[in-house]
Amino acid sequence: MANRPVLPSIALSSFMSIPLFLLFLLIPQTIALNRYSCQYPTRNPLSGCPPNTLVVGPTAKFKTIQSAILSLPHNNSSYTILILPGNYTEQMNITRAGPVTLLGQTALPDNLTHNTVNVIWHQATGTATTGTLDNAFTSTLTIAPTLNASLTGSGPTGNTVPADTPFGNSDFRAYNLNFINDYLPYSAGPSLALSMSYANGGFYYCGFYSYQDTVRLMPLLPSPPKTVTRGILLTRSRLV
Repeated sequence: MANRPVLPSIALSSFMSIPLFLLFLLIPQTIALNRYSCQYPTRNPLSGCPPNTLVVGPTAKFKTIQSAILSLPHNNSSYTILILPGNYTEQMNITRAGPVTLLGQTALPDNLTHNTVNVIWHQATGTATTGTLDNAFTSTLTIAPTLNASLTGSGPTGNTVPADTPFGNSDFRAYNLNFINDYLPYSAGPSLALSMSYANGGFYYCGFYSYQDTVRLMPLLPSPPKTVTRGILLTRSRLV
């Protein structure tokens, strides 16, 4: 079993690393912004960031990542959220269709062992101690257009999602963020770090940490079963 993240400092080099190049649909990696200039720590965090960038941090207007997400309009405009260093104990839920990019502030954006942002949640399910909530309710980060689309359900076919469910986020990207569900320091039922369905997404230099069911992707539709997450790319990221 891999070691847990050391909080509040981040020591990830001791983790068991599993290379991930899970590519169901290639998402173009050309980005209309220079993420390096936006991510690099400066006196003015917005220096070098593109238009429509929000800042999250202890002294910023938005103190939580989810409050910044909820402030975004439900349209097709692109928005960037720059997250200042720290531990954010919260659940995140992305439902909007328009592109969203999350950037963790860091001086070393090509090295995930130096990530400065942890998004942390503490929840599991499926046991006498944790209760019987659907797995989706445990996730640190959920990307789905509706609650129904994110539910796991049970049995061989899982949750049945209505055929007219709209597609969710068209282009979600996260850079240099650690998503952690550390309900207990051992397996105590499903405790998701990421739940993603009906969406396109890319994760770059990100870490996903939990002890059971760390990442859940692609629910099944009614017969004939088929996957509905159009594309996800995990590159230079770590799953534990």
